[in-house]
Formats: sequence, C-alpha cells, structure tokens
Amino acid sequence: MVKSGALWSKVGTHPKIAMASTNHPSTRVFSGEFRHSLDGKKRVTIPSAWRCNETDEFVIVPNPSESCLAVMPPEAFERMGEEAKATRSPQEYRLFVRLFYSNSYRVSTDKQGRLLLPENYCTQAGLSGDTVLVGGMDRFEIWNVENWTKFVQGAQATYEEVARAVGL
Repeated sequence: MVKSGALWSKVGTHPKIAMASTNHPSTRVFSGEFRHSLDGKKRVTIPSAWRCNETDEFVIVPNPSESCLAVMPPEAFERMGEEAKATRSPQEYRLFVRLFYSNSYRVSTDKQGRLLLPENYCTQAGLSGDTVLVGGMDRFEIWNVENWTKFVQGAQATYEEVARAVGL
C-alpha cells in the first residue's frame, strides 16, 4: 500500500507529465487571421498571442508559389532544410538550399512586437498599407489584403471538401 501523496508531484516536474507552454517557441501554433498596417518603415506588429518574449526571432522567406511572405521561428526554418535533405535528391537539395537560404532573412521583433520587413520582400509580395497575417500552424504568412481575399475565394471549395473528409 502506498502512503497518501506518495505519487503526487508538482505540475510539470514529473518526467513523463511535462506541461507544455503554448508560448514556448517549439510548441507555438500560429492560428487566426489578423489585420495590421505596415508603418512608414515597413514594420508590422505581430499579434501578442504569437509572441513568446519581448523580442522574438523569426525567419522571413518569400513564398515562391504565392504572393506572400512566410514567417517562421528558427526551429521551423531548420526543419524545412532537414526535410528537403531527407526527401530530395542531392542535386535538388543543393539547389533548394542555395535558393532557400539565400532568400531568407532573420529578424527579431522590437519591444513593441514589430517586425521590420525588407523593402524588396514587400515589393515582391505587394505589401503596403494594410496587410493580413494568417496563421499556418508552425509559421504564419503576411499577405496583401486583396491577394488574400482572392486566395480565400479560390480555395474555399477545396477547403470545404477536405473539412468534410476529416469530419469538420
């Protein structure tokens, strides 16, 4: 027989029962849609729900198939490189790495939670004035409002089909 309290431990200290913080960089889930304006210096405010610390580090990469910017924590950025290495031929991997890493830009939020976006990335994605920040699980995207609206309209039928298939 076990004495009362012998199996209890403080929350988060038991080796098999660790509480994951939703704001820890490796467990963050970026979800939701937020509208923010770029300021004159091309800074955009990151939603507080998506931030962990006073200054968070992110990597920005222009999306090669959509007119938007992909923004991810360094861990997600590193996983993409590892996944490419594991799933592509050596030639494809080298080509991907060359372009992926040369097109990436590391940034940190300032104390107000803003990211400074590179001017050329803003031009490439058509970003000025109002933007939409869109959650995407382990990353988020920054879209021009009109481009995001068109994308959603074009993707709605596929979204509904997949939602039905997964029981939503």
